[in-house]
Amino acid sequence: MKKILLLLLLCPLLSMAQRNSAAVQGYNVKSKIAPDPNAPKLENDTLFTSSGYKMYPGKILHIGVGTGKGKGFRFLKDGTSYGSYKMAGATVLIEKVSDLRTSTVGNMYIFIRGRITFKDGSQSEITLNIAFDNALEDRPALPSELIVPDEFKHKEKESPADELTKLYKLYQDSAINKEEFDAAKAKILAQ
Repeated sequence: MKKILLLLLLCPLLSMAQRNSAAVQGYNVKSKIAPDPNAPKLENDTLFTSSGYKMYPGKILHIGVGTGKGKGFRFLKDGTSYGSYKMAGATVLIEKVSDLRTSTVGNMYIFIRGRITFKDGSQSEITLNIAFDNALEDRPALPSELIVPDEFKHKEKESPADELTKLYKLYQDSAINKEEFDAAKAKILAQ
């Protein structure tokens, strides 16, 4: 009887562990469909982000500025006492990539161990816990905490209303004619 009771108590925990493991592999747990090819994944020692950016030993990461209070970093956490004032503008030579995991709210994290070189030229060992998809975002009010080429940044797509407003402004300023305006408007509305 005790064994059955113990088994009943452990079943929900085992179920949650399987669900989180599937989520990290990119599976849609509810519908049990094949993995999303754009889902972040850790293969061997390389992290492939959802935008296609890769992090692997030997790669150099360029740190931007913090986006939190007092320019603190929201998506790059280190296990040391380095302040954001010192980490901003630094580079990190990756030595190890490990432990891809998903938080309870769906953010994905990775551990990066490496050597940081600060703007003043000093160096130190560092371990970063990176919410990588968030760190790569690039919004006007929220610049990237990790500086990457534009093709790997998560950019917000403009709403059709914003696109139409800009298009109409071009038409009003005579930058485009009526036919060009109508063709572009139809294309936007078809999306």
